[in-house]
Amino acid sequence: MTTNLVESINLILKKTRNLPISALVKSTYIRYNALFDQRRREVATMLTSDQVYTQFNRCDTWFLVQETINPRKVWPTGNFTVRLDERWCDCGKLQKFHMPCSHVVIACKHAHHEYKSYIHLVYKLQSVSNKRNSKGRLFSPCMHTEMNIRESSQPKRCSMCRIPDHSKKNCSHRIDSSQQR
Repeated sequence: MTTNLVESINLILKKTRNLPISALVKSTYIRYNALFDQRRREVATMLTSDQVYTQFNRCDTWFLVQETINPRKVWPTGNFTVRLDERWCDCGKLQKFHMPCSHVVIACKHAHHEYKSYIHLVYKLQSVSNKRNSKGRLFSPCMHTEMNIRESSQPKRCSMCRIPDHSKKNCSHRIDSSQQR
């Protein structure tokens, strides 16, 4: 696996193969100088427009992850926002599968977080051994999403009469088995 530094150097040296050493050094110097000048101008324009230049906020754990190479070649490379504190990524894999995607792993590495803490309990080996407890309810491997979250303004309703604030067991409209005969 190569690092970003190696990839950037390979990009610079791509057209300088089979050149003498002095020409190689001069070409590398000129290209790097042009890249540094371009980057300096970009940062200067960002600073003059009162924009705080930062690609991530380490305190809030918000990151902008930019894909450089897509191994699948199906989707184009893109920029993904990762919010570690909210367990959220633009690609949606973290929310859907509750497993850290490559963007989350990169953001965790950059923020010095342990990416394993973003793996849902269902996927951990501990939950397999704790599947059946001797007492109480069984462990439910159900992963709740936004669809399962109940709005706080909606109270629970009786399943028989649909009136709130009581259950089927305490319903006044319920017919007992003694009254049915």
